Amino acid sequence: MTNAPGSESPGSSSDSPEPEDGQSPASAIPEPAGPPAATAGPPRWAPQQPPPVSGWANWTPPPGAQQPQDGPPRWGQGWGATPPGGGWQQGPWIPAQAPKPGVIPLRPLRMGDMLEGAFTTLKLQWRAVLTVTFAIALVTVSVSVVVQGLFVGDTHLKSLQDDPDPSVGEILHSFSGTFVSLGLMSLVTIIGTVFATGLLGLVTSRTVLGRAVRSRDLWRDARPRLGQLLGLTLLIAVMLYGVILVGVLPGALIALAGGENGGAALGSLGFFGGSIVAIWLWVQWSLAGPALTLEKQGAIAALRRSSKLVRGEWWRVLGVQFVGLLIAGVISTLIEIPFIAIGSLVADDGSSSLFGSDSNLSWTYLVISGVGQLLASTVTLPISAGVTTLLYMDQRIRRESLDIELVRAAAAPASADNKV
Repeated sequence: MTNAPGSESPGSSSDSPEPEDGQSPASAIPEPAGPPAATAGPPRWAPQQPPPVSGWANWTPPPGAQQPQDGPPRWGQGWGATPPGGGWQQGPWIPAQAPKPGVIPLRPLRMGDMLEGAFTTLKLQWRAVLTVTFAIALVTVSVSVVVQGLFVGDTHLKSLQDDPDPSVGEILHSFSGTFVSLGLMSLVTIIGTVFATGLLGLVTSRTVLGRAVRSRDLWRDARPRLGQLLGLTLLIAVMLYGVILVGVLPGALIALAGGENGGAALGSLGFFGGSIVAIWLWVQWSLAGPALTLEKQGAIAALRRSSKLVRGEWWRVLGVQFVGLLIAGVISTLIEIPFIAIGSLVADDGSSSLFGSDSNLSWTYLVISGVGQLLASTVTLPISAGVTTLLYMDQRIRRESLDIELVRAAAAPASADNKV
């Protein structure tokens, strides 16, 4: 197959065997044509490092200079003669900063690099990005509005006002509509997020190389992967909610058998335990979207690939994802607040919807607040998806020296053909 470097993101082919930990796919990381790679650096750095860019690798000390016996390990840098008064000599052999052809430096990334890269991608590629996220947000928000209108109501809540000492079962039954609504809305959110991450990974990967992306090019490249991406999205959602359902099922069966209070208590405990397992699985599979679209993996292979990249870094991946979602949530809230206020004033239920004193939401309020949700999702989906894609690249840089291939792909002409 013929691909232009930069026109298709670097990644392993679906025909190649899945790499072991610490190894790079043969098609993803070609052997360097230049000088041999430097020796392995600190722990968790890949054994191959990017080729030197400032000429310091071949530096030799001046005549008479003494190389220190004690000090930091030598990673190809030359040591200069110690100047009078002590200290390390500053000279032209100090390594330059990592190359940055696009939105991130091609080296292991920090949290700030990922956030900056996600926001910069949205700024530079806003036409292609917002086209994708608006279409996804329109579907997910429409479903959420319908779900809220059908399931959120105050019919069952009124029964609690007449019972000063309700049982656990009565409380759970009174909030059943709210629970169903939250569950369905979170399911729709997961589906939209995974789908957006897979599609926007194509945009982010090209922006990393400094390439421009047009909307029609994005849809053309993504079209062959849409079916598999949809299958991956539904598979993740079903498995996550299946785990929670398994935790709740014993308590539900006991409640149906007549032990309402005991069943409700056991079901609540099962829900809590199942949610913890679901969160663990979500982090394990959070990189599956970019793996599917950028490496042309199938749905099951993408899940295994994500788990392999996350292995040993679960807490770090959780932290990065949490910060990205937190920032997106804050921005989303700021966008939605004016629409919630307007909807509360215009709708028949008045200001009660705004302050939560009445859960019987009118369709007028739901539609107006839904417009705010649509705008918020359109803007924030690229942020969370961009952070996830850059986190995927960072894990491959650390484990598989993806930065070497990215340096070469960025230096190659965008129209050049490359046999893969």
